[in-house]
Amino acid sequence: MNKETRNSIKKMVQTVRGILMQEAREQLEGVYGLHANGTFENIKSLPELKDTHKAETRQQLEYFLSEEAKTDLKDKNAVDKLIKEIAFTHLNRFVAFKMMEARKIIRETVSRGADSNAFKFYLVDHHDDEKLFNSGHIDEAYEHFILWLSGQIEIKVLFNPDNLPSRIFPRPRILKEILDIINGTEVASVWQEDETIGWVYQYFIDEDKAAVFDKIYTQKKKMELRDIPAATQIFTPKWIVQYLVENTLGRLWLRMHPDSQLREHMKYYVPNEQDKDRIAIKRVIDITLLDPACGTMHFGMTAFDIFYQMYLEEIANAGKDGWGKEPSLNDEADIPKSIIENNLYGIDLDLRAIQLSALSLYIKAKGKNKDTFLEKFNLTYTDIPPFSDEAIKNFVDNLQTVQAITKKLLREILPILNKAYYLGSLLKIETIINEFIEKEKIVPKGLMNNQQSLFKDINPKEQLEFDLYISKKIAWDEVKEEIISAFQQFMETHKEASGSFVASESIKGLGLIDALIRRHDVVVANPPFSGRRNWNSDLREDLKKLYPETSNDLYATFIDRCIELTNHNGYTGLINIHSFMFTSSYEALRTSILEKTSIETMVHLGPTFMELSNPYAQQCTMYVLKNIQPTVHYTGAYFRMIKYINEEKELMFSNALNDYNNNPNSFSDPHVFLLQQEKLKAIPGYPFVYWVSDGIRNLFIKNAPFGDSAKICFGTSSSNSFRFIKFWWELGTNNIEFNCRTHESALASNFKWFPCVKGGDFNKWYGNLDYIIQWHKDGYYIKVENSAIRNAEYHFKEGCTYNLMTVSNLSLRHLPPGFIFDVAAPSIFPLKSVYLILGIINSKLCSFLIKLLAPTVNYTVGDIARIPLAESKELFERNIIDRSCQCIKLKKKAITHQETSWEMVSPTDWRTGIYSLLNIEKELTVLETDISEAVYKLYEIEKIDINQIESEFNTLPAKLPMVNDLKDPQLQAIETLYLEKHVPDEVIKQGSHNLDDEGDAASDEGGEDDSSMRRGRQKRFLTFEELCLASGFHPETVYKYIVANKLEREEERYELAVSWISYAIGVVLGRFKPGKKGELGCGIDKDGTVLLKCDFVKLNKFVDDDGIMVLDKGHPDDLPARVEEALAIMLGEADGRSVINTIGGDLRSFLERDFFIKWHIPQYRKRPVYWLLQSAKKSYGIYLFHERLKADSIYSIQERYINSKIVFERSHLAEQKSRLVALPEGKEKRNLEKEIDKLESLIDELIDFQTKIKTIADRGYAPDINDGVILNMAPLHQLIPWTEPKKFWKELQDGKYDWAHVAMKYWADRVKGKCKNDKSLAIAHGLDN
Repeated sequence: MNKETRNSIKKMVQTVRGILMQEAREQLEGVYGLHANGTFENIKSLPELKDTHKAETRQQLEYFLSEEAKTDLKDKNAVDKLIKEIAFTHLNRFVAFKMMEARKIIRETVSRGADSNAFKFYLVDHHDDEKLFNSGHIDEAYEHFILWLSGQIEIKVLFNPDNLPSRIFPRPRILKEILDIINGTEVASVWQEDETIGWVYQYFIDEDKAAVFDKIYTQKKKMELRDIPAATQIFTPKWIVQYLVENTLGRLWLRMHPDSQLREHMKYYVPNEQDKDRIAIKRVIDITLLDPACGTMHFGMTAFDIFYQMYLEEIANAGKDGWGKEPSLNDEADIPKSIIENNLYGIDLDLRAIQLSALSLYIKAKGKNKDTFLEKFNLTYTDIPPFSDEAIKNFVDNLQTVQAITKKLLREILPILNKAYYLGSLLKIETIINEFIEKEKIVPKGLMNNQQSLFKDINPKEQLEFDLYISKKIAWDEVKEEIISAFQQFMETHKEASGSFVASESIKGLGLIDALIRRHDVVVANPPFSGRRNWNSDLREDLKKLYPETSNDLYATFIDRCIELTNHNGYTGLINIHSFMFTSSYEALRTSILEKTSIETMVHLGPTFMELSNPYAQQCTMYVLKNIQPTVHYTGAYFRMIKYINEEKELMFSNALNDYNNNPNSFSDPHVFLLQQEKLKAIPGYPFVYWVSDGIRNLFIKNAPFGDSAKICFGTSSSNSFRFIKFWWELGTNNIEFNCRTHESALASNFKWFPCVKGGDFNKWYGNLDYIIQWHKDGYYIKVENSAIRNAEYHFKEGCTYNLMTVSNLSLRHLPPGFIFDVAAPSIFPLKSVYLILGIINSKLCSFLIKLLAPTVNYTVGDIARIPLAESKELFERNIIDRSCQCIKLKKKAITHQETSWEMVSPTDWRTGIYSLLNIEKELTVLETDISEAVYKLYEIEKIDINQIESEFNTLPAKLPMVNDLKDPQLQAIETLYLEKHVPDEVIKQGSHNLDDEGDAASDEGGEDDSSMRRGRQKRFLTFEELCLASGFHPETVYKYIVANKLEREEERYELAVSWISYAIGVVLGRFKPGKKGELGCGIDKDGTVLLKCDFVKLNKFVDDDGIMVLDKGHPDDLPARVEEALAIMLGEADGRSVINTIGGDLRSFLERDFFIKWHIPQYRKRPVYWLLQSAKKSYGIYLFHERLKADSIYSIQERYINSKIVFERSHLAEQKSRLVALPEGKEKRNLEKEIDKLESLIDELIDFQTKIKTIADRGYAPDINDGVILNMAPLHQLIPWTEPKKFWKELQDGKYDWAHVAMKYWADRVKGKCKNDKSLAIAHGLDN
């Protein structure tokens, strides 16, 4: 089904949903007096309830809410549930009628509303409604017809005319509106499509799904148990369903009957060497397929067609060699009924899904035989309300049973079923049943102390010979019959009792037990995925207990469960996130799969094949497992489709499968891999890297793991990072000890703050040294907070570090001595040269190897430790070390131009700086090629494996052709590639093997949301390496072409202008120290090279005496004027003016409007060093440098600037008013009156500003730099044109940061009170003694 058609269904469903929900709300409140909060209006004020039918409905509503109140749904939540149930029930019914009409299963019913043929036929036989019709009550008669027809259809879960939703029937106007939409031409083509049902369900719950995701990712809350269905339902595309069903159910049949013609009907069947191995035959009627997360039973619908062919073949071949003597059925007409009632099982948490599942199968069955009468569906929805122990006890005590053991069993299983509404098929209820039956009845009667046996006509000896499974199944069936009989009798005799509700709901649980107590020949599913970080404690604890090895994500738990529910020699077919194939947390699951099951086939899908909010965020695979221990030579067929998107995947898979089928021993398609399962164990941790050569596998066999030659470790994990970890610029370089080498020297230094690495943006070789940690008294403060201090013996040592989480390839950086490392920046301390390890890990080979081990967003220390480390070869190692050192030197050179680095020297040259930075990138690209080639040689990688690596990770850029003639027309593509933004995948022909290809943003190891993945798919400027790969030319050629043609990206020129303005602000406010070597922003490199060529003495005369300047034209401390003069000295007047022209020519307006909010705050990651205080209408502003703030700074601002400004403007106003008196009427006078109005408005604005300043000053504003930027800004929030300080002020008021000095300043009594019971707070304020 194409996207346009799906969008039409989506629009139809969501429009009708909205209409029906609003209609339900209006009827519930207006007719029945049920308010949204769950309260009822007095019946006396509701005239429509004089109608008997409506009065009964009111009673049922009261009963419904009273029963729901006994569960976990109360008041508003219960009403919301009812409204949705009413809406989806009516929508699903009308969808069902349309689909049955289209297949001629029923007469025309809704296509023309009350003019439909079926309604006319109905009136002939229903005289009362015919009278209504003839008397003009057409709508009432049509409602009766719809409900009557619902009662004729066997799907009671959807078409029960007596349930509560049926009583809240859409009123005539609404009914006409929704039928007009459903009968619209936009969706006319969808009613013949089987897939329509699935899309109806997915689009109905879209709004609920969005609400859950908002709760998880925006509100940062945990998912509620009842959120699971909405959050995890995704409709599976048809070709994927076909692949999984054909290769499970179809394969099972072909292994039983190799001469079957079924294969001719299976488009996506993947043959393999094991097809020749026959298994014992079974009658078709005895073969079962379960979908434990069935949604709308898409798998079941496809399986229906295969089962149908199986029955036909069994009938045709009965009595022949290799076939049973008697077929399951003798008449083809009976096949649809048998499939529904014997072969297909489905379980889901959601009633909506089960309604549509039943509809799907009903339509399938009726399509084959219109006269089929279906008595049961093996479909169970597990939304069973949890009942209290008291309710269960009272119910069971009042139950009439023949055998006492039945009540005993119910007392055990009913409390367990309380968890069914969120665990569904993951609930191991069958374990309770089996253990109970085994304990009570399996042992021979003589050993049971005369306990009565449930088995009839079975002597003890025969009972012991029963297969254990069959025994338990028979026992359960007998108990179940009595339970159902007792439940139904209770409901008839206790209609008004609360126990009736328990009985009716608990019957659902018996269907769940029915499906789970057996083992199925085939289990197929697209299970839900959701990482444990999103779960609440109940779900976490239950799954950890039930599935201790796989409880990181729901999908992994389902893998475990589905295998468990599959018969020996049966097949499991799944599609799920691919992280289980690689990450260390799933090693136990991989081991279990490899040792206990046989991988028949796998299609590795990668991203973008299902309708997800961000399809790039989840990478998936689909596969088939045979539930049998594999032999040594067991071979599976794998298909690698990760680089294709959407419909391309199906096409490329079909092509690859055709090549494989036509040439099984000589196929040429590069996407197909045949692999002996045993070879997946060659690499430590057993990652499912089926696509690599034996040469690559041998690297792991013949080389020791990297972990043997280095300490690879996580660092400190602070329990309060906001308190103990800050950006270095929040404290300034003078308050940080950069030169420690040991804990002893750190302790002796008496400094509070020390440099720390904590992840950051993608950065290779060097950088991301932005953080500091409070390590005063050897970390005493942070240790008291119960933080996890790991591997402290490696603090302050030289090593390598990397980001635990990244949206790109692993990138190692040099970790200079003197740093502490955080958990987000795992670090490596090798026995060999640090620079050798940097080169090896940053090489193309290791990028490839680490992606084999962990193709996700996280690289754990275990992943790094498994990388093989080649034996020493001095020549190659020396080469790698030298070039690694050069790379670090180049990155350091680039960082000296970054204002947010404590190594900052000056901005890059205004005229040539863009090209000088580009030259650094060019040199890095060439050096990285040299390093990668040296690593190939060190590891003795063969050419064929190099080709595979570079087909995955692109060619090394310096191996691309060099063109000396810069006028060669081929090079013109460079201009567009360089100047315009692109999605890298779309312009780089070879696959860029980063997270766009194989990452899991939301796996259990993944990020908090998928925003980083969205960024990865957005258009952006290409990196220099990407530019080389996209153009296909050597880095030297690309660089020379850009320089020769003077190509510039406008955004980069603009950013450079902003960086010079920002640097000039820093100079005049006293942050940067031009001319003072070794100081921040000194303009002189470490080697003595003067980068800022200007008169330092003259420039330093512009430095303000207190770091506070105003936006006030003509004032001696006017910041724009001072910045402009500083730029002229640093760059010369022409270039200084060029900088200002680049940002629009109006420096004052830029500083008032854009600089602070649009540039400075993002650049300093919401911890700005220059603060803008501004009046309400932004007519007046003050900039200050936070490090120079003192206790009297606010008083100084008030006295030195605000008061004098008000005096000046008042004087000016008086002068203008004097002028006004003397002017005659006319234009000049009118203009002067406007100017006076502006002056008066300005004075009012300044007085308001003055009042706010005075209030802050009077309260005693006293910033403490150790609190960090944002908490020191918070008391000034009324003056700062940015919302963040206000948010933190509110949180300060609420006591969230009582460790801060600012909290003690403003709320001393509260803080001192807390200090008495909180040692950490007491230490923070020096009150621990």
